This record gives sequence, C-alpha cells and structure tokens, in this order.
Amino acid sequence: MEGVFFTLYWLLSSSLACRSFGLNQNLIIMIFKSYSIRILVLLFAGVLFVGCSSDDDNQDDPTDDTTGGTDDDGGSTDDDLEVARQASLDVLNGGDTITWKIATAFLETASGNLELTGNFNIEDDEFIFSGTNLEWRPANDVRTDATTADETLRDYYRSPIETSITFEPESSSELTALDGRISFSIADDGSLSAVIRPLPKGDGDLLLTLTQKTEADYAAPPAAGLNFTFDVTLLAPGYMGDGNGGLIGSYSENSLFLVHRDDTQSDGTSNPERILKYNFTDGTQTENLFFQSDFVTKRLNIIDDQLIAFGGQFANTYDIALGADPVSSFNHGLVLTRFGLAVQDDNAFIVGTDFTATANSNVTRYNYLTDALEVLGTLPAARFHAGTELINNKLYVFGGRDDFSGEIAFTESFIYDVDTGGTSTFDLPEPAFNTYAARVENLIYVAYETRVEAGEPGTFDDDRNINFGVYDTLDGSFTVLADNLEDSDERSTIHAITIFNGKLYVVYGNPITDENDVQIYSAPIE
Repeated sequence: MEGVFFTLYWLLSSSLACRSFGLNQNLIIMIFKSYSIRILVLLFAGVLFVGCSSDDDNQDDPTDDTTGGTDDDGGSTDDDLEVARQASLDVLNGGDTITWKIATAFLETASGNLELTGNFNIEDDEFIFSGTNLEWRPANDVRTDATTADETLRDYYRSPIETSITFEPESSSELTALDGRISFSIADDGSLSAVIRPLPKGDGDLLLTLTQKTEADYAAPPAAGLNFTFDVTLLAPGYMGDGNGGLIGSYSENSLFLVHRDDTQSDGTSNPERILKYNFTDGTQTENLFFQSDFVTKRLNIIDDQLIAFGGQFANTYDIALGADPVSSFNHGLVLTRFGLAVQDDNAFIVGTDFTATANSNVTRYNYLTDALEVLGTLPAARFHAGTELINNKLYVFGGRDDFSGEIAFTESFIYDVDTGGTSTFDLPEPAFNTYAARVENLIYVAYETRVEAGEPGTFDDDRNINFGVYDTLDGSFTVLADNLEDSDERSTIHAITIFNGKLYVVYGNPITDENDVQIYSAPIE
C-alpha cells in the first residue's frame, strides 16, 4: 500500500498535475502527510487517469466496427465460409463433374456392423456430383432390414435419383441431400464419407467411404471371350424355344428360375404356365404348374420375395418359394408375343404391339403394385424377338424382326429415353433374328442368332448360328465376343440369358427335335 501511495505522491506532485489543476506543490506534499485522506487521494487519482485516457482515444477509428462479423485478423467470416465451401465443392465435382464410387460399405444393425464391401449391389452404385447437384445411381438395391450380409442382396433394381446438396449451417465440410437422408463429410485430406438413412425408419444406416471412379473401375467385356461350362439340364418337355421363355436369378434364394408354356401337359382346356426352379445350394429342381389359357411368350422378374411371370395376356405373381398358384393374376389386356421386357423399380417396361397388327411397337409401362398400364411412346418400327434392357432410364432394344414369324432380321436397334420420350438408333454388326439381353453395371450382354439359308427357302430350315457381344452404354460401342459353345447343330440355339453372381447364364439346346434337350451353361464375366 505504501508503494502505491508513493507513486501517486510522485505523480500528483509533478508539474503536469500542478499545471492541470493549479495546485501548489508544497500543498500537495502536506496533504499526503495526512494518512487519513490518502484514500480520497487514491480515488481522485483514478478519476484523473481515466479522464486522461479518454482524452487520448481516437473516437473516429475506422477499424472499430462492431456491426459485422470478423475473424481475429480482421477478415469477414462470411467470406471465409463461402471460400471454404467452394473448395469443398471443387473436391466433389472438380469444377465440373466427378463420379464417385463406394470404396467401403457397412450396414449398421442392432447387433453390430455388417461389412458389404465388394458386394454386387455395392459395386454398381455411382454418385455423380455437378455443381450443387447430385445424381445417385443405386442400381441393384441393398436390403437394409437384414441381419446377415447375405440378406442384404436384394432382388430389386432402382432408377437414378437426382437431388441437390446443401451445406449444414456454419459448415464447409458437412453436406446433406434428399431431405437429410444422405449425409456427406469431407475430411481435411479431401477424403469423402457418407451415411445413407433408408426408409422406412428402423432399418439400418449404410456407412460408406467413397473414392473417385476412374476409367479402370468401369465394367469391361472379358478380353478372352466367354468360356462356358455345363451347369444343369432342366427337365423341360414342351419347351418351344425361339425366344418364348424367361430366365432370371435370385440372390435371396440362390436359385435360377425358368418360365415357359408347357404344351405337353394340357388339362384339356389350357396349357400350363410352367416355372422351374434350380437351387444352387442343394442342386434340387422344383416344378410349379399353373393352368391358364395364355399366349406362349413369358418373361420373369423378381421383386424381393415375389416372382412375377409376365405373359402375352396375364401378369402372374408368385411367392418365390413356389409350390402354389400365383397370389395374384392380372389380365393386362395387351395382345403380345415375343415381346421385350425390362424392369426398374416397381415397373416393367414392355416393347411390343398387338401381334395381329402391323403397327410400330409401343413402349408400355406396367406398375406391379397398382396394375396400372401406360403407353409412354412408340418406336420408329415394329419389333419382335428383340432383347430389351434398361440402364439409367434408357431402354435398349436390340435387333429382332418386324413380324413375329418374319423372315427378315435387322441390325437397327433403338435407345428409348424414358425421361424425354426421345428415340435414337444404333446397329448390331449383323442382322439378328432373335436377341436376348442382360445388364451388369454399364454393360449389356447380348446373345443373338444369325441364320444361313439351308434347304427350302424360309426360316424353319435355316442354319441357326450363335453369337455373343457386349454393348457399352458409356460410349455406345459393341464388342463381339468369342465363345466355346458347340454350334454344329443347325437347330440348337440360345433361348434365354441372365446374369447372376458374376456369370452369364444361357439356356441352350434344341427343344424342337429333342424335347428334353434344354441345358443351362454359364461363363464368368468378371
């Protein structure tokens, strides 16, 4: 305390204090000798220094701005946030457009995380960023209420989803899309992770890390061609061939299904719809007969635990376990034969027209849930026996004929845009009488039949030759593939194809001269 008073004593006795207040220096010294008023002097000195300090302040300092947000260096935090957000967008889209793929995937469940990395329905996903827009191409869906990794292999093909991405408030590295169903996080090193929250609520979240997709990541035709091996002979009497059947694989059942109309087991009023199931797990075959009067052509689709046989007049929905009549049968009112069919979401897209007419083929959408039918558009020509597939809302129709029993085949093929209704064309390397198509990622595998005139004019005696190729939807190229199937028999040919578990499966044989000669072969394509 004495030190403080000594300092004040010196200051107040200085010439500055005397000049400022007109005080006699001796009077100040005498006052300080009275300890009783020292406290009052201390208070007086405090007021003096506050006043002097205020006099020295610059009241018009232009940097003293309390109206806007600034950081410690005087820069605007709003500007810095925008700069950081633009840097994050540049990571996502590279200033234009970048496609990302899934590097690792886990499904969050109550009992722990299931690793799904490398599964077919993970490998085919794409996330395409452009500006603040996102196109998510989920393709083969993931079952998110699963308790094992095998249960996540859902039999369901999804359409692309377009949405915008937005930053979380006050963040430059956390973004959301689809009303919060998808979250993205960009790390300091530029790596990208995502969380997908499926619907309905209660299903597990998908936890993903993403990496940029390169040209080497896209599916490519096998350089060595197709090396087929025999899998199984289906007991298929009455199988008419010539593109009338349907083939599909089920991941949930680990099985192949073949559908056809069996003209050898008529009950006197109708020929049954016959479905054969081959189970890879135990090697068993199951037969299911449903007696119904319908045209010969059948196509198959699977949605989760339901198997749908779409025929020329009826769409029949079965429990995938089979063993009973269909749970529903819908007369769709169309008059179809040797038509093309592809599936996306809950819809079948049918390419065909009334086979008794000469009109160009319609593209018709059929909804499996509501049984609603809608004609979307019309192709520039009629097409029968034309294999059809759908990738990213584009319907591909390969070759075929303009009459279901016609003798003229075409190279001309079509791409129908489901979104715009527009149609473009491309050509196969040879006129194809019958074609069959199966998709995998960006590729469509095509089996097609060419013919050489043999004996009397007409197609029945022609020598049927087997061909395979791959159409790449990215660049429109068609690659002809070598194969090792025995093709010396004039009548043996391909009758249906599908892709399942990394293999191309084909129904091959000569059911016209040998009713039991319907065999399934497979070739790896990965």
